[in-house]
Amino acid sequence: QFDWNQIKWTDWIDQPFTEETESNLKYLLRDNYSIICNLYSHYCGPGQVGQRYGMTLQEFSHLLHMSKLCDISDKQTIDLIFKKPINNSKSTILMTRTHFTQSIVVLALNRGKMTTIINVLNAIIKVSLLQFWNKLCNNYYIYQSNDPTMRLALREHFHLIKPIYLTYAKNNLLGSSSLFLSDFISILSKANIITSDQEACCVSAFSHVQLNPLLHDELKELVYIEFLEGIAKVASLTINTTNGINDAKKFRIALNLVLNSQRSFDEDSLMLTQSKYK
Repeated sequence: QFDWNQIKWTDWIDQPFTEETESNLKYLLRDNYSIICNLYSHYCGPGQVGQRYGMTLQEFSHLLHMSKLCDISDKQTIDLIFKKPINNSKSTILMTRTHFTQSIVVLALNRGKMTTIINVLNAIIKVSLLQFWNKLCNNYYIYQSNDPTMRLALREHFHLIKPIYLTYAKNNLLGSSSLFLSDFISILSKANIITSDQEACCVSAFSHVQLNPLLHDELKELVYIEFLEGIAKVASLTINTTNGINDAKKFRIALNLVLNSQRSFDEDSLMLTQSKYK
C-alpha cells in the first residue's frame, strides 16, 4: 500500500488510466508484490542506514535480459523503461522499489495498448518474472543452501565486499558498474581462492550466475550480486574440497579471503607511501 501511494501515474503516462484499469492494476500488483520485492532485493541486497540504496541501470538490464523480457543489446528500450518512471536528469540514478514497480508497468505499456495492459502485465509478472525468480532460487548457491551460515555471510559481507568489487569494476552509464571475467579472476587469484590452473572454475561460475545461457545470450560482465554468487560457485569447487566443509562455510571462508587480501594490499600501499616520505 505504501509503494502504491508513492506512485504518480500522471507524471509519466500520456493517457490516464480509467478507474477500472487503475483498480485492476492495483490488485494485480498487490497480489504479486512478493515477486517484485524478491527480485528488487536480489539485486539491491540489504539496505544500510546512511547508504544510498537502489537498483542500477546495469542491474536492471541484466534482470530484463535474463528474464527474457528485453535483450540487453536493445539499450534504447531498456534506457527508456528505466528512466521514464524516475523522471530524473541526474548523472547517477538508483531505482527505488516504487520506481521498479512502475518500470514493469512501463514495459507492459511498451508491449501492448492501454486497453490490454492488465493482460500483458499479468504475463510479465506471473510468467517471465516468476520463472526467472524460481530459476534463481533453484540454481543460486546463496538461495539453495539450507545452512543459515550462507544467508548470514551474505548479509554480513554484502557492504564490506562491495568497495573491492567497485575498485575493479568498469563504470557504466548513470553510475552503474560491472565486472569483466579477467577482473573476476584477478580478485579471486589475489585472495588465493584459485590457483593459476583453476581459472576454468571462474569461467564456469561466469556462466553459472547467468543461469548457463546459450552462447549468443551470454553477458560479458557481472553485476554485484552475480559477482557474489560467482564467489560462492568458485568456492564450492576450490576450497577445502577434501574435509567435508559445506558450501555455506566455503562461501564465508572465500568472502573473508577476499576481504583479507584487500586489507593486505591496503597495508602494503600505506607502507610504500610512508617509505617515500622517510
